[in-house]
Amino acid sequence: MAANIVYVQDLPFSCRGELCRILDLSGQWEELGGIHMAFDLETLAIIRGASLRGESPTWELLNKFSERNGTINQLFLMLARMDNQRGMHVLRSYVEERFHPLLRNEGIMHAH
Repeated sequence: MAANIVYVQDLPFSCRGELCRILDLSGQWEELGGIHMAFDLETLAIIRGASLRGESPTWELLNKFSERNGTINQLFLMLARMDNQRGMHVLRSYVEERFHPLLRNEGIMHAH
């Protein structure tokens, strides 16, 4: 686990940005926020408006999750339930090693 980073708000900017690109492009941020993080429809609608402002909806979602003291391990497990291997690989360096067996395709390129 890298530098004892536990909470989502402490993720390095580059790592968080990469995760946002993955989830923004796939649109999976809505599943993550609505199903796995259990945000209500009103909150999701507000977050969806970020793209209209030229901002990342995933970034806003992660901010909301941070307000709940969301951890990187929790986020990783949510991505595993969604089978979002690309997102999981981005977070790999920041989760406990006991979660690494959830990863497949070790050959996927990742920056961390």
